[in-house]
Amino acid sequence: MFSLQSSTDSEAVTRASGDASLAPSVAVEAVLQTALQPAQSEGSDYDEVSLPESVVEELGERDRSLEPYERPGLDDDEPQEPWGTGKRWMVGVAVGAGLLAVLLQTLWGWPGWRRRTGDRSAGPLPAPALPAIEQRREEATTQLTALAESLPAVPAGERLDRATLAREAAEPLLRSDDLLDVTGALVLARAGRREVAIALGRARAPYRVCFFDPTHATGSQRAAWRFGDTEVEVPVCRTCRRAIASGRAPETLRVPHRGRLRPYYEDDSVWAETGFGSLTSDLSDLAARVAAERRSR
Repeated sequence: MFSLQSSTDSEAVTRASGDASLAPSVAVEAVLQTALQPAQSEGSDYDEVSLPESVVEELGERDRSLEPYERPGLDDDEPQEPWGTGKRWMVGVAVGAGLLAVLLQTLWGWPGWRRRTGDRSAGPLPAPALPAIEQRREEATTQLTALAESLPAVPAGERLDRATLAREAAEPLLRSDDLLDVTGALVLARAGRREVAIALGRARAPYRVCFFDPTHATGSQRAAWRFGDTEVEVPVCRTCRRAIASGRAPETLRVPHRGRLRPYYEDDSVWAETGFGSLTSDLSDLAARVAAERRSR
């Protein structure tokens, strides 16, 4: 331990000085010199002096030269009382401990300094990033192309009519710079393709999106969600259902509003009103409402 090693080294300097105790300034320097020596491994014998012999002799010589001068500052007209051994050790150790603390903190850093510096440089947490609209547009275009290519193989009937309406409502949305419109085009294309799959006997249930984010997995579950003072059941994916059941807010598609991002369903768009089709009766209803909203712009 450092205190044991410091005591051993100070005693060696005291013996070298030939005095009963060290002058305060020499006692301080002895402690500092001990602190600057390489740390000893566990199990080392702290009875061995860690200071080089030359340092011990130099400090001893300095103590002898300071003996006539290091006394308390009394009035020059009054006789000076010699410092007792106890007083010299008390002052020397106190001053040495203080200087040692300053030295070690300078070498290793003040407690909490790095933490406070890091906190200042970190800055505020970034806002959630918006989905890349061009990537969403590319995905919607791919889905619409696949829908258009599949329509000739669908027999006449309600399924073909719904798939065709979905295509017609989605195509103009691809040119929009609104993320919700482009996302809506993707939803309509997927819903249209599901109608084709049902007509061809490859699927059974119509396409239903997750209310919180239409790019999630399909809304195969239902969960209660509060809108103001009203609580309603909405289609959700399994992940959102688990989040709500555990008391956490589900991950939601967000859009800019007055400098911040908010859930899309807090907007007044046709997508908020219909939940991207999750709140409508069927695909025909969604396609008709989207087309009507586009005409009113």
